[in-house]
Amino acid sequence: YIVEPFRNQCINALSGQFKINTPQYYNSLFSVFNSLEANSEIKAVSVLTEGFWGYDPFQMQYLRRNIEVIDKGVKVKRLFVINGKIHSGLWKVIQHQLDNGIDVRTIESKVFSSFTHLEDMVLFVLNGDMRCYISNQDLNRSNSIKSASLNLNLNYCQQINTEFDSLWEIARFPKPS
Repeated sequence: YIVEPFRNQCINALSGQFKINTPQYYNSLFSVFNSLEANSEIKAVSVLTEGFWGYDPFQMQYLRRNIEVIDKGVKVKRLFVINGKIHSGLWKVIQHQLDNGIDVRTIESKVFSSFTHLEDMVLFVLNGDMRCYISNQDLNRSNSIKSASLNLNLNYCQQINTEFDSLWEIARFPKPS
């Protein structure tokens, strides 16, 4: 009970993958924002509800940080996974991001599900380096992140980057329903 989780964590760390809790997730994300420079990119997939964007204080700070780095010349691409139409609450979230320079597209969940490596994630591409954060939604509270992982493995991040770019090409520019 004691050794096995520690052993698994060490093995994952050797491959560049780290399980982190919610505060560690946001602290790590925010520290990366401080190192972003012009020509860096943020590529993100959002499967969480609009309530999460409007009420979670960590997520609201994350969005503010996205908007701040755009002024530094960082490109931010966010892909919202939707089921059918964009209802008014989600449209407000998307419109706010569009108004602040975030490039947004939408993709139907049935199309998204065929891209097996993509999840709710944030990929940072900076100075030839990449890091990927995957968040795990709390199924009991739809507006909450339960845990996350940080992956520093360059091959994994390149695979995520390639899948994101492929999905981005077929995604649609959002329109209110």
